[in-house]
Amino acid sequence: MNEMLQQYLALSQHERASLYWEFQGMGKQLAPEIADFQHTCAKMFGSTFNPGNSGNAALLLSGSPEAYKQMKRDSPGKKEFAHGYLTPDSFRGRFMVCTSAKQPLGIADYDPRRLMGVYEISEGGRTYEPLWGAPQATSEIFCHIEQMGQTELPASGHGHLCELSATMQGRGTRVDVKSLNDSLACFLEVDYVKQYGYLEEAAPGNPAFGRHLGAEAKRVKQPEGFAVVVWGTHGFSVVAENPLMMWSKMEEVRRQFQITHAAQTAFGGIDTVRPDTLRGLVEVFGIPFEQKQLDVILSSSKTGSFSWRSEDQ
Repeated sequence: MNEMLQQYLALSQHERASLYWEFQGMGKQLAPEIADFQHTCAKMFGSTFNPGNSGNAALLLSGSPEAYKQMKRDSPGKKEFAHGYLTPDSFRGRFMVCTSAKQPLGIADYDPRRLMGVYEISEGGRTYEPLWGAPQATSEIFCHIEQMGQTELPASGHGHLCELSATMQGRGTRVDVKSLNDSLACFLEVDYVKQYGYLEEAAPGNPAFGRHLGAEAKRVKQPEGFAVVVWGTHGFSVVAENPLMMWSKMEEVRRQFQITHAAQTAFGGIDTVRPDTLRGLVEVFGIPFEQKQLDVILSSSKTGSFSWRSEDQ
């Protein structure tokens, strides 16, 4: 085995990804940043948020335009944003990396050109040019831009609860909408998610929804540098300081939703679950509740059982 190959095989997965992006012309400073994004997407799509309509992400790239001049370009030409969308001023002339539209499953690790693309937003704000990779960004790009713009945080991710519900019920099964709604009602009413924003309806491919989402994310932005907004029973979004924080918050939301879903459906959809059962679910899913949060969830002084119904709280 030659020395160069030995050196390559000794690299970590992240180092290999960084090297790949460096060869694409991103430079030593930007290559690790995009490698982080690729790694995050691989984690996201390898978990419960599959590519396409079930999960997508974007990252506003740092640095001046001069830093991207060495990028290998295979641009198919400029594309207009759908619905006449006009980006905020702060995005004009900027570069972003975003997951692509209509991706097949299982591509995150080995085919980044199909997973995502690097896009340059025009100075006029009405078009973007694919510079590398996927020729078309996800249709939810409006939401990512508005969230990042209004919160001034560069990493944005979306997860879709219907897909998550179906995954927890077994892949390929029909989503039980009633249990999904019941789970979501519980998910939103206990105190530990009061820091999350909420929008009753979702139309993530529509710029108007994107602006509402961005405003709600700005309202609930946390001092730690992230914001979470749930969109009815459709999905949720996380915007954060970096891709890894974004993914960790998405995983936290997934676990929180998973425990409420499990508690709702594990016993035939009954309305109450015993406190010891809930403690077991908390332990199984590894959710780091604070004691005051557990006190809310396990409050059962009168009935000996926990009810999801707000009037019983």
